[in-house]
Amino acid sequence: MNKTEQFAKRMVEKLSDLLTLEFVEDQSSSVADFVVKSKGETVGVLEATLSTDQEAEALESALRDKKKGGLWIERKLCHSDWWICPANDAHIGTIREKADRYLRDIEIDGMTSFSELDKYQNETVERIYKDLRIEYGQKVQFIRPGIGLSGSSSGGRTSNEEVLQAAEAEMFKPDNLKKLGATGKIEKHFFVEIGYLKGAASISILHCDPPETLPVLPAEVTHLWIAARGGEYAWVWLATSSGWKNFSAIKLEQ
Repeated sequence: MNKTEQFAKRMVEKLSDLLTLEFVEDQSSSVADFVVKSKGETVGVLEATLSTDQEAEALESALRDKKKGGLWIERKLCHSDWWICPANDAHIGTIREKADRYLRDIEIDGMTSFSELDKYQNETVERIYKDLRIEYGQKVQFIRPGIGLSGSSSGGRTSNEEVLQAAEAEMFKPDNLKKLGATGKIEKHFFVEIGYLKGAASISILHCDPPETLPVLPAEVTHLWIAARGGEYAWVWLATSSGWKNFSAIKLEQ
């Protein structure tokens, strides 16, 4: 199993009273990743996938210079851990040198998150955007204290629509629908992990509730799981014909 498949099994079994997932070794283009069982009886299948951003991955690759600190900044002034997203034209050396101090100023202003759009109302956000070219910032809790760097946030404010659009883009891919549609079982689960490089969607799921209205699920999907990880916690939304469930800030066991 890859990391997203392991995450899917972990979350679904933790959040479902009776369901267990059995990994399917035959990972062909027409077979879903898991058989879903309840009390030992097969009731459905589950396909798991990761939603990420290829351009952001390229930027992250450039950031992963371990000789210069990689994707991690030790914090000495900040009281909290932060996850920050530099713009594509940011100077990473300057960020590693000054981010701790700039983020402390934002903490003093009482902010727990910010985007570049906040620069019009807040001078500390304007300064971190202008001087360091940081587009997004979000307080998180890491296993060890520090400031995490990721690829470009792609701009925009947090919104549950960002999360849903990212999930639907994966759900409606023909190969995913093919795998789920090939079974005659009642339950057809689609699990999409929102990767931490997926721009505004990766921030939004940490802070937004699911939409008030249900997504339009295709016939091949009865359960839509949308999940993300950040530090020691996970955030999971579940959509079925009965409505949304929001499992927020789930403690991940080590």
